[in-house]
Amino acid sequence: MGVASLWMISRARRAAISTIAPMVDLSRGRIGSIPPTRWQEPYMIGFLTMLISIVAKLETRGRLDGDDLGLAQAQAWQAITGLSDDRIGEDICLLSANADPDFWRGCSNAARFFDALYGRQDPVDPDIRELCEDAVLAPAPALTPNEARAFGRAGAIAAALWARYFDDRIC
Repeated sequence: MGVASLWMISRARRAAISTIAPMVDLSRGRIGSIPPTRWQEPYMIGFLTMLISIVAKLETRGRLDGDDLGLAQAQAWQAITGLSDDRIGEDICLLSANADPDFWRGCSNAARFFDALYGRQDPVDPDIRELCEDAVLAPAPALTPNEARAFGRAGAIAAALWARYFDDRIC
């Protein structure tokens, strides 16, 4: 592995951690500690690793794949979850190969959340439509400064999707 690969992996890992960890920390503040067993559920593995992959590929302009992406995923996973699980890559491969429905639901929800986080809400998406309809009936409370930093441009929509796709799964 060359220096360029190591640099790219490090860059991808840092980007994933700096994007995802603040949201996880907000959830920990609201909910409390997250049991290690929750992180190892197929849905959570799919959700978190898909988010890591999307951020890593965006940060490296798609130049990270294969083993390098796997290494960035494993390192970011460990930093975000606090678990030193050297089998996470194996778990991802097995869940994917076995077409685990919870794993794929987590992956899909992560992609939908990421789009919303970057201001690309699909008005046809039933979750987005429901959140918008709810906001018309009862406007969402203002985000705290930490929430505003973590959820960026999408603000309340991204925060609500995070609560639905992440918080609701760890409670």
